Amino acid sequence: MTGKSLFRCAAAMCATLFCIQLGAETLSSYGFDDIPGPQLHSYPVEAKSPGSKDKVLHFTYSSPGRKAIFYHRQNFKLGGDVCVRLYLKGKKLKQLGPTMKFHFMFHDVKTNKNVLFDNSIFTPMVSQDSFKPVDFMCKLPIEPATYNILILPIWDKIISKDKPEIWLDKVEIIDEDKGLPYVTGIQLNKNCFPFGEEPKATIVVVNPAKKKFSGNLEISVLSGLSHKDEVKNIPVEVAPGSSKTIETSFKVEEKELGHSLQAALKDSAGKVISEKSRYFAIGNDERFFQTMNFYSVDSPKQYIHTVYLFWPPSGQKLMDEGLDFMFNRLLTRKEDFSWSWCELAGFLPPEDPYIGTEGCWWISLDRYKTMSSYYAKHGIRPISYVQGHLFSEAAYNLFEKHPEWFIYDRKGNLVGGYFNMRDRDNYQKRHSFDFKLHKKRYLYGLLNPLLPECRQWIADQFIELYKFGYKGIRWDVWAMEVKPGWYDIMGNELAKNWKEADEKSAESLRVVKKLVNDKIPEYTWGYNYGAPEENVDLPKYFDEKCRGNGWILDETTCAYEKKTSPYHFWDAYRDRIIGWGDVVRKKGGIYNPFKIKRSGADYDIDRLYTGIIQVISGGRSYFHYENRNAGLGRVGSLPFRFTDIYIGRNLSLLPKTQKYVTVKSPAPLWWDTMVHTNVNTRGDRQIIVHLINPPHAKEIEENPENIMTPPVKNITVSAGEYAGKMPKKAFLVMAESFKSGIMPETQAVPLKMTIKNGKATVVVPEIIAYKAVVFEY
Repeated sequence: MTGKSLFRCAAAMCATLFCIQLGAETLSSYGFDDIPGPQLHSYPVEAKSPGSKDKVLHFTYSSPGRKAIFYHRQNFKLGGDVCVRLYLKGKKLKQLGPTMKFHFMFHDVKTNKNVLFDNSIFTPMVSQDSFKPVDFMCKLPIEPATYNILILPIWDKIISKDKPEIWLDKVEIIDEDKGLPYVTGIQLNKNCFPFGEEPKATIVVVNPAKKKFSGNLEISVLSGLSHKDEVKNIPVEVAPGSSKTIETSFKVEEKELGHSLQAALKDSAGKVISEKSRYFAIGNDERFFQTMNFYSVDSPKQYIHTVYLFWPPSGQKLMDEGLDFMFNRLLTRKEDFSWSWCELAGFLPPEDPYIGTEGCWWISLDRYKTMSSYYAKHGIRPISYVQGHLFSEAAYNLFEKHPEWFIYDRKGNLVGGYFNMRDRDNYQKRHSFDFKLHKKRYLYGLLNPLLPECRQWIADQFIELYKFGYKGIRWDVWAMEVKPGWYDIMGNELAKNWKEADEKSAESLRVVKKLVNDKIPEYTWGYNYGAPEENVDLPKYFDEKCRGNGWILDETTCAYEKKTSPYHFWDAYRDRIIGWGDVVRKKGGIYNPFKIKRSGADYDIDRLYTGIIQVISGGRSYFHYENRNAGLGRVGSLPFRFTDIYIGRNLSLLPKTQKYVTVKSPAPLWWDTMVHTNVNTRGDRQIIVHLINPPHAKEIEENPENIMTPPVKNITVSAGEYAGKMPKKAFLVMAESFKSGIMPETQAVPLKMTIKNGKATVVVPEIIAYKAVVFEY
């Protein structure tokens, strides 16, 4: 069963759903025909057709969760992208929503580590009438290693009366190009590189042939919609049946953009025989590019940021796994939530381990230092969550020394604060058997931001955070603002009205930022309360929050599915998110609209559309919906790769009354409130037309069956003169499939453009859920 020792699936897909690169060869094929009896580990074994000796497995839904292993083969030497092909037939499957996953486990024989992949199955991928080959792509480390492969099914929780059924005819492992040399993949040392730093790449070339390979590795950097720079051409020689690791660095034009590094292996005749690519970004503020997910719908590690890297204790092995997973998911910003000892009263604890996260856990200072250094080393900006109040032990000590620094109400009580000496006594017993962990703060207060000494204290706390490894903060609850009805210790009201409060709040925030940035120019700032309804009384303060790449968390959006919200209608939600994103961008901020219900909407269809809308808004999120096997692709990769089009600083939303663009569609499409003008980093003027196939339901969370609107085909998009010029080019930008039945790919495809009667016109073949047309002038 070991056959050849080296194989990998081609990354480039052909124009049919299940076809991989021409010349691919089946290394291993197993069809269950040798199973004695009617069952395999409780799975019924049936004849493929009446009278046939060809046997198939039958999977029927009984309960959610993992089931028994049905495939286990040993000793394959693998590296990079691996293709496992299953021949499947299904009944009562949907295009979206809960179904069955196949769980692929690659066990590294040497290290004893497992690499895991989950892949769901949907229609039209799986036919009801006949068995179809379905390719599941699994990305292993690029250095070849010997693996054992195990496959088992996992049923999602299915609540509908119609339970799906799956039949499996055959499992195949596919080799690339009949033994020709190939690139297993590219690894970079960072996800985001500051201006002037040369990226370092590791590229592995495998030669499974019986003779030595001599050729070249052409390394290119792709950016924008069509720009390509060749940055290196490296001669490559690989001995028969071996691999070669190439370490190189390269220069990149200094533009704040997402890029793709492409490695093309050419033979002695100059023909490309294998190609791989990997995304990366160039820019000094890694937060700017934070558009990628922690996970996809098929990731077995959706819980990774809470279980491995949040406040609960975990071992070094799990922490390393979590950090590597995030790096490989192209994370560029990581926020540690409430890791600290006592927030603004004192971030660094007097002992290690210490009681952190507001008294919930014993956690380790050294552990967080390790995490912070890992982030920075890999081009991920470490951000600290900051709860703006002072609480518990550090606050108690500070209050003893400086009661005049705190804010009071008219009765002389601490604003938002209280004393509870019994809880303080409990904290003092933290090393004894009588101690009980809890989340009760025994003192809780606010500093007076109008006092110079308080401003300096707060600035000094943030500077301490930088020494610890954090390069910025995201400030929750309170961030230097004052309000009418707040008093100093002498009974003087801090602001007599909202106009005065707005001016004083903006000035206080501006001063503390300057105190920090004068010493640490790269320090970045982020805030809660980023919704329009939360900033009616403090417009100048909000402007100051946005200024200079302020990270703006719009948290009210997490409740927009509620029927009491005016935004629970999809078209209202769309215009609210996209419109406010435009406002935040023009004020200089980085927009972060929160996901529905904080943890995400209940149904996949709602996750899909909230993600698409947030991407169009220029919003950053860790939770855009991803689904390759349903043809929807990785929508979060669009703003990462095509930075100018989605998060560029020169984007401007046009009003619905704009006269530049018209769209003709055989079925309803959303577009007229989603047209942007732009000037890209090369100085080209653009008009961007976002095209959404509307949700089946008009309201959020009103589609538990995850019914998708049928694809819309042959849409005509026309653009006229803009800034005195006509379009020169047009592109179709997408993460989803170019057409139904083709595997999805993040790409920009040139469109044929005709010019007639002062209009440049293109035809979009199909919209499954979302694509964009870009006219370049």
